[in-house]
Amino acid sequence: MSEITAENKHSLLEFLKEDNGNYSSTRLLFLAWGFTILFSWVFLSIYTLKLQPIDVSVAGVFASLGATKIVQKFGEEKTK
Repeated sequence: MSEITAENKHSLLEFLKEDNGNYSSTRLLFLAWGFTILFSWVFLSIYTLKLQPIDVSVAGVFASLGATKIVQKFGEEKTK
């Protein structure tokens, strides 16, 4: 198992930052939803001893969060 190092923490923080250095709440929300879905799916699959399906509405919300970030990125005004 890999250790959590300062370099790993730095990589995560860099992922959450925009090009201009500000933190992105959209990326944080996308990451939080992703971990919540993954944790819930794994927990329920282990608890019931059966691979659980992921509901279409949950997948739709997750996909819409990703699409929101893509649309936001294209709509941003480039600063120099």
